[in-house]
Amino acid sequence: MLNFHITYPQLINCMLETTIIKKSIRKNSKNISLRINHKGEIIITSPYPLSAKKYQQIIKNNQTWIEGHLIQHLNSQNNCFPENIKLTALDKTWHIEYQKTPSKPKLMSLNENSFIIYGNYTKIEVVQLLKRWLTQQAKQSLYPWLQQVSHEITLPYNSVSIGHHRAQWGSCNGEKHISLNAKLLFLPSILVRHVMIHELVHTIHFNHSINFWHCVARYDAHWKENKKILKTADNYLPDWI
Repeated sequence: MLNFHITYPQLINCMLETTIIKKSIRKNSKNISLRINHKGEIIITSPYPLSAKKYQQIIKNNQTWIEGHLIQHLNSQNNCFPENIKLTALDKTWHIEYQKTPSKPKLMSLNENSFIIYGNYTKIEVVQLLKRWLTQQAKQSLYPWLQQVSHEITLPYNSVSIGHHRAQWGSCNGEKHISLNAKLLFLPSILVRHVMIHELVHTIHFNHSINFWHCVARYDAHWKENKKILKTADNYLPDWI
């Protein structure tokens, strides 16, 4: 049985880590301004380019304001929670039940194909519980999947982890540690395999040179098509993620 709950500080930290920050340069602007748009993205507008350190300072100095407005934004969104989650990569669908109680928000498995979220939850707490559930599913499926692909193409790696990256489906560092995005589970299996091959090839080619792509092509005959589709793969993701 899968059972866990979320605390408020954990929720805030995750929101700040996954919120998209966009930079806008407008020469006619008199001051540096900060706002949150209808998508929940942070927009920093300035009359001139700023350094990365300056952007970080702006976020830090306005953290309380940002937290409050992000919570307000998410709670003001449509409170229609997902009734089903389909993980296309696994060809599986789960049904979700909801029950309001005075307790802390929790998620509990009911059987292999359904689970329940109960407690005094808000929309953002439901989203965070679903993300934790997704991470658990990713660990159970993507870990052995990557190992299988690694054996097939004889490119070993040292370690693997699961994350919720904003702009990457996967990554591989110089120590041959591979990180995979939990959201890969919403994609067709052929794209998941393409990402895994891509990252495994990085264990021997630490760039995107001609040799790198030749190696990818050796293991993925349709890599060009898969690479192109991957650029718009966000279309496979549900709205709540």
